[in-house]
Amino acid sequence: MKRRTFMRIAALPPLPAVLGACTGGTRPQADALRVVSVANVVAEAALTGLRTGGAALPGVGAVRISRARTPDELRAGLVGGQVDVAVLPSTAAANLAAKGVDVRVLGVLDQALLAGVGRARAGIGPWEALRGATVDVAFRGDITDVLTRLLARAGGLRPDVDVRFRYHAQLPEAVAEFAVGRADFAVLPEPSASLALLRAAEAGRPGTRFLDPAAEWRATTGSTSLPLMAVAVRGELATGRPEVVRALQDHLRAATANAAASAGAVAAELQLPPQVVSELLGRGGTGFRTGVQARADLDVLYRRLLEHAPETIGGRVPGDGFGV
Repeated sequence: MKRRTFMRIAALPPLPAVLGACTGGTRPQADALRVVSVANVVAEAALTGLRTGGAALPGVGAVRISRARTPDELRAGLVGGQVDVAVLPSTAAANLAAKGVDVRVLGVLDQALLAGVGRARAGIGPWEALRGATVDVAFRGDITDVLTRLLARAGGLRPDVDVRFRYHAQLPEAVAEFAVGRADFAVLPEPSASLALLRAAEAGRPGTRFLDPAAEWRATTGSTSLPLMAVAVRGELATGRPEVVRALQDHLRAATANAAASAGAVAAELQLPPQVVSELLGRGGTGFRTGVQARADLDVLYRRLLEHAPETIGGRVPGDGFGV
């Protein structure tokens, strides 16, 4: 299987085990909302209130939240009706729709979810800093790889000629290579980019965020944001229980607006250094937009990917009604 998922985290149980834990081996009661998410700081901050029972959803007696390893596992749950809501890469949501799964994007979580870290010299632009360099990227063909190559071209560099890429099988490997000085530059998803900077500083090799892919994307495309993380909902729920969808959107909007307040809970849940989570959520830029509000930016992303890496979205742009 090709590695095309975004922000994969190892050592998580497979979806059947996760769903079994959520359901106790039987189909859950009808008023339970089943939410599955990839392991991600922004996603966890958005879900914290739901996890602790701090959000009231009309007609929903319980919210059952679990995590999956990959969007492929989320797909199995959505297709089988075992998952109602999934927090996953927006490319994975498009892939599901392309495969005929009736999913809608309830909204997107806006934050800088990618970062370029390195030891660039002060006063040199990010792309000139990379001219002649090798950049570490986890997972060949992943969205991080595809976007970095697209942005490098826009920045005047020829991938594999003016800048070269080195790939890793696991994110921890990429973090370790940067930390010990075997890599001068890396483009990584968060929180791996922040972890790489933390470990490098601890080893006496401090680096910096020299490249903001989201800012480069906005400058290149004119988009409001780079919408990489989506909240998808089963079409049946979107059309049959719109009041639950609206309540979820209200909760996610409020939770992301106050994301920094959940830093401690997020760090504990994901077993990450508190300073990494606090810095990430405290930098600002976290927000939520409904699928309708974000559709134009999603379309820009999808159309660029359709042109350069169509397999990342299943070969077509989702049709009308994809965003709610």
